[in-house]
Amino acid sequence: MPPPPPLPTASLAIMLRRAWPRLRLPSPATVTASRSIWSCSSARSDWGSTMTQAEQAVGSPTSFNNVRNMLGNEMTTIAHLARQLLGSNHPFLHAARGQVFGGKASRSRHVRGLVVLLMSKAVAAAGGSSSRGDGRRASASPASASEPALILPKQRALAEISELIYAGTSVHGTTVELDAATAELSGDGKQDMKFGNKMAVLGGDFLLASACTALAKLHNTEVVSLMSSTISDAAEAAFEHVALTQGPLPVDKWKRMAYLSTASLFAKSCQCAAMLGNRDVATQEAAYTFGEALGFVLKIESEMKEIHERRKTRGAALPLDSLPLSLALAASSLDNDALHTFRRLAAAACNSERTGAAPTEEEQQGHDQLRTWFASTSGSSDALELSTSFANTARTALQQLPSSDSRDILARLVDSSLSATRDTARALAEK
Repeated sequence: MPPPPPLPTASLAIMLRRAWPRLRLPSPATVTASRSIWSCSSARSDWGSTMTQAEQAVGSPTSFNNVRNMLGNEMTTIAHLARQLLGSNHPFLHAARGQVFGGKASRSRHVRGLVVLLMSKAVAAAGGSSSRGDGRRASASPASASEPALILPKQRALAEISELIYAGTSVHGTTVELDAATAELSGDGKQDMKFGNKMAVLGGDFLLASACTALAKLHNTEVVSLMSSTISDAAEAAFEHVALTQGPLPVDKWKRMAYLSTASLFAKSCQCAAMLGNRDVATQEAAYTFGEALGFVLKIESEMKEIHERRKTRGAALPLDSLPLSLALAASSLDNDALHTFRRLAAAACNSERTGAAPTEEEQQGHDQLRTWFASTSGSSDALELSTSFANTARTALQQLPSSDSRDILARLVDSSLSATRDTARALAEK
C-alpha cells in the first residue's frame, strides 16, 4: 500500500493546535505568509554552525571574549550600578547586556576576536619576515604539515583587545540628549537618564582604557599605532553620523562611514594578527584586505536586517543613511519636494533615536509611505550586488594565504553573511 500523501503545512498546524492547545503555533495564514522567515532562519543556522566550527578550530568558545570574563572583578561594580537603571529604558542597559555582560545575541556579536584568532592560525603557515616594531626584522618559517598552527599569546591578547575596543565604542554610543530625553520626565526619571549617561561615558572610557593598557603590554609600536587608530576611527564615525543622517549618502561616502565604524577594526585587527606572527608584508596586506571586505559584508547584512525588521512595524523609521536606501534614492527620479520630505523624516528619526522620543502621527505616516516606496525599488538587490563584490574581494585575499582549515572557516563566515543578506533581500522583495 502506498504511503498517504503528506499533509499541507497549514493542515498540519491545525491538527497540532487541536492536539496540543498549549503549543502556540501560527495560524495557517501566518504560516503561508511567512515562508521568508524560514530562509532567514536557515541563514542564521548556517552562521551559528560556522561559528561553532570556528570556536573548535581556535580552541576557545566565543564566550572567552566576553568582556566580563576579560576584566573580572572590575565589572562587578559596573553590574551593580547598572541595576539602578532597571526600568529607565536607557540605551546603556541594552549595550551592557549585549556587549559587556553577554546576552542571547552576544555570541554573534563577539565575532571580532574570533576572526582575529582564525586569521592568526591562517597566517601561521605563511613564511616570511616582518618588522617587530623596534626597528629590527624577525623571520619565521612556515609551520610543518605535521605540526598544528599555534596561536601566540600576544595574538590571543589582540583578540581580546579588539573586543574591548568594540564594546567600549558601543557603550559610548548609548548616550542620549538629556534636554529632549527628559522633557516629559520628572524626578527619578530625569536622574536615571543622567546617571545612564554617566555610566555610558565612564563605562566606555574604562573599557577603552583597559584596551590601551593591554595594547601597551604587547610591546609592539606598530600594533599599538594601528589598533589605537581604530578608536579614533570609531569616534570620527560617531561624530560624522550625526551630520550625515539628513538623507541618503553617495556610495563612496557610505563606504567611508562603514569603514570607520565597522571595517577599520576588522581590517587592522587582522593585519596586526599577521604582524604579531612576524609575517611578511604581502601576508599582512592580504589579512588587511580580507578584514576590510568582511567588515563591509557584515555591515551590509546588518543594515539589510535592520530595514527588514523596521519594515514590519508601522511608523518605524527606515535608516536613510543605510546603503539600500541610499542606492534606492540615488537611482530614483523623485522630485526635490519628495527628497526634502525624506530628509526631514531622517532628521526626525535621528533625533528620536538620540532622545527616545516617540514619532508623531505625521512622521509615522511619512515612514509608512517611505517603506511602501522602497518596496518598489531595487535598493535591496543593488546592495546585495555590492555585498557580493566585497565577498569576492575577501575570498581573493584569502587565496593569498596557505590552504588551511582556518582559512576555509574564514571563507565560510563570508559566505554565511552573504547568504543571510541574500535571504533578507529576497524577503524584502516580497510584497
